[in-house]
Amino acid sequence: MSPTTIWASGSEAARRSPQIVNRCDAAAGEYLAQPGVSLETPRESVARAFLLDEVFRDLLDEAETDTLTVNSCMSTIVPISETTACLPLGLLNDDGYLAFCDWMVAYGSHLREVGYAVAKAGLGWLPVT
Repeated sequence: MSPTTIWASGSEAARRSPQIVNRCDAAAGEYLAQPGVSLETPRESVARAFLLDEVFRDLLDEAETDTLTVNSCMSTIVPISETTACLPLGLLNDDGYLAFCDWMVAYGSHLREVGYAVAKAGLGWLPVT
């Protein structure tokens, strides 16, 4: 089974679970309620990003690894999840995982030299370190 098929089936299973959807919606609400966080996209996109985070964490647990890369991120993730992977990848990195999209991998050496970059995505400006 291809990685895309595995990811798509995990995403679909998560979307069909009212318990997971409700937990992710609540997590999105908590995230958005933090001081200094502003919403510049539909709230549903943030809730779907937390659902995607859940799927990524399940894949990481299943593979018994702490590293994730997403090839062709926008064309692979967005059509299935209806949101970008930027926020979930950032959340994973915040929690000590190594999680990157193809853009971050391709420009990684440049990011290390600069030390800070921003990625403009559907969820706004997100820091990349």
